[in-house]
Amino acid sequence: SPDSVKALGQSLFGDKKHSKLKFALQLCTYAADAKDHTLAQARLGRIYADGIDDDESGFKFPPSIERALHYYRQAGDKGHQHALYNVGVLVYEHYGDMVGALQYFQGAGMLAISHPSLADAKITGYAKDAHNAMATDILRMSSQLSLKEVGDCFLFGNVDGSVSDIVNKKWEEAIVAIDVARNLSNENSDDKEEKDSSSGGSVDIKGSMIEANNALAAICYDHYEGLSNMQVFLAFEFLNDVLAVLAQLDNTYAEDARKTSAALENIRATMGLDKKGGNNNKKDEL
Repeated sequence: SPDSVKALGQSLFGDKKHSKLKFALQLCTYAADAKDHTLAQARLGRIYADGIDDDESGFKFPPSIERALHYYRQAGDKGHQHALYNVGVLVYEHYGDMVGALQYFQGAGMLAISHPSLADAKITGYAKDAHNAMATDILRMSSQLSLKEVGDCFLFGNVDGSVSDIVNKKWEEAIVAIDVARNLSNENSDDKEEKDSSSGGSVDIKGSMIEANNALAAICYDHYEGLSNMQVFLAFEFLNDVLAVLAQLDNTYAEDARKTSAALENIRATMGLDKKGGNNNKKDEL
């Protein structure tokens, strides 16, 4: 059975003979690949991440982060919590993928809610701590992320399972509307003569920004309960950017823009972020 093959492989890893270490690796690989065995996949993830360099047996096996991630992801897809956590660690440490790391730390942390029988309290704690630390780092350098990446950060930004589906839906609506407005702005910039002779472009941009404003305002003021600090910051930051554009197009939005800007500054101060934190370049992208 896959379990017995995997168990034999595990026991042989304790034997320092070159031939048995090699055979153990073959057994674990068979259980992982041919039998889709979760624990064998997690074990191989660790082996490929660390490699083997045993002086006593002379057995050497170089690390391969790509292969480690392959097996960790396979195990994580089936609810192996430690594998999910380790994917987050590896994609950040070796590829600098902060958004991907946030996603996998969220997955590992929320397993205690979605599948408590598969979760370990210690690993859940590690995952939540790593998620919170990554969220803080992302907020301090989110100006370097694309609109899509920051949009994903909001969706991956809560590890307590306390965000309603309507919040995620409103956020996605806002991101789509902002992206439409940004593309329209770029098109108008590419054809300035047409932009100067017609207000159609500005009207379309305004309509998209109104859609984004409505969705973001609903998040910030109607559905804010359960949001993480990261999600609160990103929602107000984007609302601030949207209202800044709308205030330039329509003076009736100026007061809302002023109030939102003041609220955002209070949030920055509370969270210990200076103006270099957050998505300060998002205005340029609209």
